[in-house]
Amino acid sequence: MKIKSHLLGLLTLAAVAACNPAAKEGKQISQLTDSITVHLRPQFHFTPRKFWTNDPNGLLYHDGEFHLFFQHNPFDKVWGHMHWGHAVSRDLLHWEELPIAIAEDTAMIFSGSAVVDKNNTAGFGENAFVAFYTAHRILDPKNPDVYLQTQHMAYSTDKGRTWTKYDKNPVIDLGKKDFRDPKVFWHEESKKWIMAVNLPNEHKTQFYGSANLKNWELLSEFGPEGNVAIPWECPDLFSLPVENEPGKQKWVLLISAEGPYPGFQGMQYFIGEFDGKRFKNDNPANKPLYLDYGRDYFAAVTFNHIPNDRRVLLGWISNWAYANQVPTHPWRNGMAIPRMLYLRKEPEGYRLLQQPVEMVNDMAKSSTRHLNIELQRAGELVVGNQDKGGDLYDIEGTFEFANDAVFGFKIFKSDTEETVIRYDAARRMLYLDRSKSGDVSFSPKFTVLDSVAIDTNGENLKLRVLFDRNTVEVFAQDGRYTISNVVFPSEKSRGVVAFGEKGKGLAKLVTSSFRDLKPEIKK
Repeated sequence: MKIKSHLLGLLTLAAVAACNPAAKEGKQISQLTDSITVHLRPQFHFTPRKFWTNDPNGLLYHDGEFHLFFQHNPFDKVWGHMHWGHAVSRDLLHWEELPIAIAEDTAMIFSGSAVVDKNNTAGFGENAFVAFYTAHRILDPKNPDVYLQTQHMAYSTDKGRTWTKYDKNPVIDLGKKDFRDPKVFWHEESKKWIMAVNLPNEHKTQFYGSANLKNWELLSEFGPEGNVAIPWECPDLFSLPVENEPGKQKWVLLISAEGPYPGFQGMQYFIGEFDGKRFKNDNPANKPLYLDYGRDYFAAVTFNHIPNDRRVLLGWISNWAYANQVPTHPWRNGMAIPRMLYLRKEPEGYRLLQQPVEMVNDMAKSSTRHLNIELQRAGELVVGNQDKGGDLYDIEGTFEFANDAVFGFKIFKSDTEETVIRYDAARRMLYLDRSKSGDVSFSPKFTVLDSVAIDTNGENLKLRVLFDRNTVEVFAQDGRYTISNVVFPSEKSRGVVAFGEKGKGLAKLVTSSFRDLKPEIKK
């Protein structure tokens, strides 16, 4: 939950299938239609019906439903008046938005998490939902930069439909201005609840323990390590099996902070050990590991209680540099695709891999395949066009290439617009270029090139590109590298092509699958 600048301006997973009055501007917005930007509303990514959203909160699975709570301003398209919105899904792709879950009172309801208290440790009832959030209370009405942040609790006994705030809040109060974003989970080995919560400006994550979710004891602190250029937010701690080391588990700590681009928010992660009290980083303290190499992936956390220890990550797909200005109506911002997380041992250490949840594979209404296409000879290999569609695709391609080849995909393409995913073999760099992607007028920071260094070590390059109206998510080398961005193409820009740059080395599309996905009309 970014603060300062805004105050101032399954079974298996595949089988489980008294508020503030609205401001005048908010009332006016709510009466308008979204006919101008309806073509930009994602169809299998969550967006609120209207108005502002940012961080996903309280992610959990229970009784066949995935629950997404989210930072939400129900009165306007810009940040402010934070509540917890609520949506549910049975497949993580199609969401039903429910009424506000936890409403602003004397404090805004900032980011946090939720658990299912199946053993009634808190005394609210068996299988009660218990949510933890940061209460952000402004102490001086004339100066919104004078505030206090404390950790509060609320509970629900009807599967999250209605909530009661705990009458003895706050559950943790350090008397600090910046202290936020609690993530709570059950730690089986120590038989207690663990809370990870950040001291943003100190670049520290604190770990607390509790037997009853009400009384919390400080166990340890981690940090500062990794990238400490801007405040740390939205921690998440969990364990994962190592894919290529059977029987091995490692702990992962996610932090939303500065990403790979100086001055832009992003995400980093640490791999190490957690003994129920302390987290120890395996890597040197000054070595950050980045989760995503796009500018639009932030505040991602994982779902609690998914069966069989599946670990699903959900993030906000936007960036604070321009999130208040992006040109959509009547909603603003949304979530990235939910992703399965995996951990793999590589020569340089343990690294995370990400893939879209398996349910995406069931959405294809048609599929086109190509084999052994020499792209320079083929020119631009047309996959989709504005006559047939091309704004809901799941593309996979394996490329064989010469050392000086330049190749990739162009999507949301027309005579004047295109979003380009390009690999430059000589530089060993993968780029996502949205400089001509459509409406880029709202921020000069939007058109800066995103990139990640990928050395395939003589192997083929594997790309998967998932795009949904205005979201583009690139998964390279089985999800070892990801780039996530939003774009705002005009309605006519629906072409999709594979290309090899002429005058450069040979690039061959060895195998490919172009899946046209089923739309789910949202209003």
